[in-house]
Amino acid sequence: KRQVYIQCIDEAGNTDVTNITFEVEVDKKSPLVTRAYKEGENLKIMTDEEAECYYSLENCNFDISEKKEGILMTTSDGISHTIEWNPFNIYYIKCKDRYNNLPNTAECSIVIKPWQISENF
Repeated sequence: KRQVYIQCIDEAGNTDVTNITFEVEVDKKSPLVTRAYKEGENLKIMTDEEAECYYSLENCNFDISEKKEGILMTTSDGISHTIEWNPFNIYYIKCKDRYNNLPNTAECSIVIKPWQISENF
């Protein structure tokens, strides 16, 4: 908690003194993927905060911090992110927030693998 003392003086010399107490929260966590699903011809993921999400088709070892490696996913609101779905791809996805909080170098926010359901038993 922080406490700040405030004193105000107007043009007539009237004075008022007060203090306020507040807490400051620091965001140090990377965005979480809260949902992933196929919508029409797209793969859609949702994050728990506004983020930029990138994907690779190779592995989680790509840099989105400074080099901007990976392919940027489309978003209109920073929460919902989409890419074209291909059932033959494995999607390695990393997301970062506006404070540059992101997963560790070789970690992903989520890895999405396609499933094929056979009708023959």
